[in-house]
Amino acid sequence: MKSGKLIIADVCQFIGGSQPPKSTFSYIKLPNYVRLVQTRDFKTDAFPTYIHENSTTKFFTKDDIMIGRYGPPIFQIFRGMEGAYNVALLKAKPLKNILNDYLYYFLKQKEVFEYVDKLSARTGGQTGVDLVSLYKYPIALPTIENQKKIIAVLLSLDNKIELNNKINTELEQMAKMLYDYWFVQFDFPDANGKPYKSSGGKMVYNFSLKREIPLGWESGQLGDVGKVSMCKRVMKHETSSHEEIPFFKISTFGGDANTYISRDLFELYREKYSYPKRGDILISAAGTIGKIVIFDGESSYFQDSNIVWIDNDESKIPNCFLFYYYQTEPWVATGGSTIKRLYNDNIRSLKTIFPNSEILKQFSKIINPRLEKKHQIESENKKIASLRDWLLPMLMNGQVTVGDAEEMVYEQLEMVAEGNVEYKKGEE
Repeated sequence: MKSGKLIIADVCQFIGGSQPPKSTFSYIKLPNYVRLVQTRDFKTDAFPTYIHENSTTKFFTKDDIMIGRYGPPIFQIFRGMEGAYNVALLKAKPLKNILNDYLYYFLKQKEVFEYVDKLSARTGGQTGVDLVSLYKYPIALPTIENQKKIIAVLLSLDNKIELNNKINTELEQMAKMLYDYWFVQFDFPDANGKPYKSSGGKMVYNFSLKREIPLGWESGQLGDVGKVSMCKRVMKHETSSHEEIPFFKISTFGGDANTYISRDLFELYREKYSYPKRGDILISAAGTIGKIVIFDGESSYFQDSNIVWIDNDESKIPNCFLFYYYQTEPWVATGGSTIKRLYNDNIRSLKTIFPNSEILKQFSKIINPRLEKKHQIESENKKIASLRDWLLPMLMNGQVTVGDAEEMVYEQLEMVAEGNVEYKKGEE
């Protein structure tokens, strides 16, 4: 480590964004316009906004380190986009003697987040990064050569996570394509193995669905599949930020929990009240209406009424069919002027197609191994991310050498590779 005490102000400058008037926004890409990036754009591409390139001087590239200035949650660290950025983002610019990637990993440490979060100012109900305090945070700076070695270790783990994510994206695209082919276009294999509708399979008009469906298929309501279920209500005083069992609220559904309950309470509620089975499809009834997550069976608890599921009989309607069906059918929400939500009646009354049971069995046989592979990869990524997050501060403060870290990474990735071999053997 380099001698002498340094603080972030010695190695980094934070540059705030600008906020062009909304009247200048365009929601389509025009000549000489650039993307105006907000915090949300790093998570979804659903709301792109563009501004003229001459309307701001605050730009960033894909390699630049961007920080969410306001919350909750504050101090989210991003990379990978480019364009102009608004006042809700900060750009971290490395100064002398520190590499951009090293600064990126340093700022992503849990200890740095907790420091910023604790000291963040609250203005008008919104938390914001206290830059004065952040600039004072201490940093031990290795030589450039050692920085490169530390970066290489951490990047090897992030690259594996990225590769796994690409594999999962391909698996998901293939599964969606098959669902569309079989249950939207109705070109599932007929008795001769040919595409049903394209080969002249008989279609009949269904008055409930107001469209033609294959002969022998039926329709009904989602409530015919099973009961709408939810977990027991958990009161605020029963939660904490440090207990054993993750408690997912609508704000963290599909992500990482930031609230927990005790194992004793979890065991009591799981035994006495409704609780999902592994593979059940969880549905968000508030916030992002109709967002779905396959329950992985790991110990966790879910906010009542806001996160629900259909307690279905898989021998009749398999979860793998429901998972893709939920993504293609429009949810009809009910609500007042400020918030919409799915009530149990909205879910129960959703008009639903019931395919031939033999076709559902064939679909399950093809899709379930892919969903299992996807789950396996997600579990691998959690383990890899856990190792990375543990190594990050240990490498930064010198408690673990680069050599020891490389050995740990090698062992972890070897275990992942062995798991993939076992999966392929089972798949055959």
